[in-house]
Amino acid sequence: ELKEDVKNYDNINTYNLLNKSYYIWNYKGFIYLNDNEKTNINLFNNDHYNINIATIINNYLAIANYDNSYNFNELILINTKNQNKEIWKLNIDISYESYILGIINDDIYIVDKKNKVEYRLNVKNKEVKTIGTENKDGLILNNGKLEKIEMNKLINNNLEFDYGYDQKFILDNNKLYLETLNEKVLISNMDITKIVYYNDSYVYYLVNDTLYYYDVKLGEVKIMQDFEWNFNNDSVVFINQIDN
Repeated sequence: ELKEDVKNYDNINTYNLLNKSYYIWNYKGFIYLNDNEKTNINLFNNDHYNINIATIINNYLAIANYDNSYNFNELILINTKNQNKEIWKLNIDISYESYILGIINDDIYIVDKKNKVEYRLNVKNKEVKTIGTENKDGLILNNGKLEKIEMNKLINNNLEFDYGYDQKFILDNNKLYLETLNEKVLISNMDITKIVYYNDSYVYYLVNDTLYYYDVKLGEVKIMQDFEWNFNNDSVVFINQIDN
């Protein structure tokens, strides 16, 4: 059993960070936490309650410039190795009524519901490409393969990429299961609020105001707790999956 080492920083209690780095949204920027470092990354002048355009992609945390009003035309890229910030000017206006479909390599796929466009943003080469429009099918990853999809389906739903994992973590009646091709195993007896991140071998999830982790080897591990998550749990914590 892992030993809990309880610490507090900016009203966040940490228990076991599992040698990962975490970015916790605090309405104006991020609190950056790992075992060795705790710092505040300030981004915005105003409080922003919901940030649906934000994701970790390779060595960056990419987030829309929420100080732009109505639309955004810049992404702020935080380098996860050194926490330095750079601004990527997109040269297009994307509505805040957008969502991230998923990530493939250096590409973020975004659906702008209001303007009925799907974009592919390449973070490495700083390139923006229009993938789908009102008159042209978009793309979605289905079981690990990119396939065409009607734009209406992307616009009317919040879909997400299916990476074709052999096993996946799912919520069913607020219970967490690991589903494989032939079985569905209950992982946690707690009432799960939402899954924060998962891949084919581990999962992070919120139970009210507490973040947990699970994999087959370690079992269920309590990571951190932030009272604020009782009231807001959308895009509140981002986990750097790459060990720097």
